[in-house]
Amino acid sequence: MKKFIALLLILIFVFSIISCEDEVSVPHPKSNPKETTKNINSPEEVKKTVYHTINFQTNGGSNISPVTAKKGSQLNSIPTITKENHLFEGWYYDESLTNAVVLPISIEKDSTFYAKWLRIKNTAGCKDCSIKFLSDINYSAYYYITPNGFDMQKLETLGYKMKITVTYEVKYEKDYDVLWDIGYMGAPKYQIAIINNNNYGTVLNDNTTNKTADTRTITYSSSISDLKNDQIRLAFVTDNTQNIIHFKNIKVSYECYK
Repeated sequence: MKKFIALLLILIFVFSIISCEDEVSVPHPKSNPKETTKNINSPEEVKKTVYHTINFQTNGGSNISPVTAKKGSQLNSIPTITKENHLFEGWYYDESLTNAVVLPISIEKDSTFYAKWLRIKNTAGCKDCSIKFLSDINYSAYYYITPNGFDMQKLETLGYKMKITVTYEVKYEKDYDVLWDIGYMGAPKYQIAIINNNNYGTVLNDNTTNKTADTRTITYSSSISDLKNDQIRLAFVTDNTQNIIHFKNIKVSYECYK
């Protein structure tokens, strides 16, 4: 009987130990499958940084590199760009240049900015302006020239004036068929004028032309309001007697200034 009781006590002790081990054996949190999945995939725990790029269409201006920045960050400045014979007016969101970019801006998507320019200088050849004045006849030649590419209204608003410069080559050859005409002075005489639509301008009288081509220059400055019709008159006049006069390589330059 004593042996039976002793065996029973031993069995009770063994089962108690096993039961206690089951109660305290808890897996480490790191080995919990549910916890592991949450740490890797949960958007609250893992966030991806988004970047956007702004490209710049300079429309003929100097190059500028794209800007890449985090979504939601601010763009406070853009590097300066230049374009020959133009004044930079600003950046625009659209190619038609109607929706202006006003800094600072928040970067929310990929974008392209477009540069707007105001032309302030231009040089053009005078079309069909090669002239030959014969001797013994008083000649006149008039050409109406337009300062193309200028926003006259904007220039006037900004307080600009315009300087117009005409350069040309001139030479003469004696007309020996009339060499003995009375009144022969030995040198050709001509006049060139730049005249706006109000009949104001600059006149150059020249009687020192050489047989070889010389370059001449005449300059006229005007308010934009005097050029609102976008035209000026270029006049060549001569009272030449014994010389044939040639004009060529006529160029007209426009420069806006304050």
